[in-house]
Amino acid sequence: MVAGFVAVAAVCTVSRRVQVRDRRVAGSIISLAPSVTEIVFALGLDERLLGISTACDYPPETKSIRKVGNFGAPKMELIYALKPELVITTSLRDPEAAEVIRRSGATLLVVPQETLEQVLNAIVKIGEAAGVPQVAQEYASKLKERIAGATRTVPEDKRPRVFVELSQKPLRTVGKRSFVHDLIRRAGGRN
Repeated sequence: MVAGFVAVAAVCTVSRRVQVRDRRVAGSIISLAPSVTEIVFALGLDERLLGISTACDYPPETKSIRKVGNFGAPKMELIYALKPELVITTSLRDPEAAEVIRRSGATLLVVPQETLEQVLNAIVKIGEAAGVPQVAQEYASKLKERIAGATRTVPEDKRPRVFVELSQKPLRTVGKRSFVHDLIRRAGGRN
């Protein structure tokens, strides 16, 4: 019942604060995660991006795209107002947000990315959902080749320690459940 109330409240909020468009933009996408936004750009789908999360800052062209909430935490009134066909994220902080997004008429695609295999699968799934499966397959194959070329067998005591800074304020780095951690290990480093 709570999700139904949230959906009704979001529609009412939209009608008062945001001008709602009369029709859906064909193929429109909202990305709620930085890695998803980078994949959308890599697949040549950036012209279809209606909105991104505040954490999405690469490539530089993202500066001109509307922000629709935080990483994994969208502002539902904007989702309703923009009427995307596809909303893509790695996760959602509020489990009820998934139902609200679906009720808005958008397709929700959740693509976990804790390992490199999951990232490659996410590329393929995003490409399929956005109607460019061949482009996605080719891109995933190229990345897979690059990953294989960067993989190193290094004894544990010889692995250099690696620190990857995700943000300065607050200071954040990668954890063990991250594709970046997986990449560091494969390249012969120690996170």
